[in-house]
Amino acid sequence: MKSKGRFVPESNYHPIARPAVEIQIVGLNRDLTRETKKADARYEVYFDLSGIPSQAWTKILAREWKRLNPTEPRLWDRVAINNQYLVMYWPPQEIAQKHLPNLKLAVAATNKTHRKSVDKQAGTAQKLKR
Repeated sequence: MKSKGRFVPESNYHPIARPAVEIQIVGLNRDLTRETKKADARYEVYFDLSGIPSQAWTKILAREWKRLNPTEPRLWDRVAINNQYLVMYWPPQEIAQKHLPNLKLAVAATNKTHRKSVDKQAGTAQKLKR
């Protein structure tokens, strides 16, 4: 299913793959990147991710993206997760020049926060087993 410019996608379900704990942007997917009919976005730019993020990871990314762009609310809904892709709805030149560094920072901060959450849950589960 196609995501509609939101961090929480319509479906992140994949019958075989388990969500990855740490996610990286591994490259630009030129095959999927395309011009759109939307006047305000003009392009859907797809970045390949190193794994399929969980919904928890996706929600953390949304918070981090807003935190890194507090004065630009128009950017908040311009990034979406669509299975193993991060999609940005924006002209490619501006993404490369202005937004990619913040995307990478948001991903790194998301991984750190998500890892702490996963570790905490694992610790709680271990205590319950005892």
